Amino acid sequence: KRWELVTQQRYDELAQMNAYIQHEGCLMSFIAKALDDPTQVKACGQCKNCRQSQSKFAPNPNDLEAARRFLRDGKPLTLEPRKRWPADLPGIRKTTSIFPNETGIALCGYYEAGWAEEVKTGRLQSNRYSDNLVAASADLLKQYVETLAAPPTWITAVPSLRRPQLVPDFAARLADALGLEFAMPITHLKQHPEQTSMQNSYQQANNVLRVFSIRESMPTGAVILVDDIADSKWTLTVVGDLLQQSGCNAVYPFALASTNIE
Repeated sequence: KRWELVTQQRYDELAQMNAYIQHEGCLMSFIAKALDDPTQVKACGQCKNCRQSQSKFAPNPNDLEAARRFLRDGKPLTLEPRKRWPADLPGIRKTTSIFPNETGIALCGYYEAGWAEEVKTGRLQSNRYSDNLVAASADLLKQYVETLAAPPTWITAVPSLRRPQLVPDFAARLADALGLEFAMPITHLKQHPEQTSMQNSYQQANNVLRVFSIRESMPTGAVILVDDIADSKWTLTVVGDLLQQSGCNAVYPFALASTNIE
């Protein structure tokens, strides 16, 4: 009962913070009321709502990422591989009959400030990821590659029928920045529902299981597999499995943004 009470109290505090952010009246009066202070009943005249002002400060994305890395003990945002298929997938006899990816990395969290804003702009508005995202991704990957026993020799991208140029264009520019070969041996065979519409891991895996194929000719060394958003990671898993079935030595996933912080 005590833990239930503490948990509910934290949820109440979170609701208050959300209400504070959206409050259109005097913020000092809001705080006073939240703290049961009967003395602050009039508008203060000093807060941003009373003065009808908004902060124009925009933090540098590099500074934000440096702060996040500090909190992660200097480690990048990782994409841990899926090592088993969900049970009872059509055509999959054993859940362990999978070629898992290596541990990958992401530039940022999708719901963070900083680089995530540029990711959303490129994905939802301009249909092109900025040169700043290419440069930041290249810097991150250069540091990451130095830690690998078998460094990648080429780069490819997860194709998309909805946005056919978006990720391949970014991956090609990223390959150029890293001095690696770029190739697109992966074919998107048919359109499937968006992964965000799937309700569980089984549906997410089944949704992308047979919608990609690999051409006969492709580089065989270790590869960086690029996607823009990593959510369930089943798309990266399925494509990585196909690449390794076709002779690729190792697959290192890279995503611009991850919806799951690990």
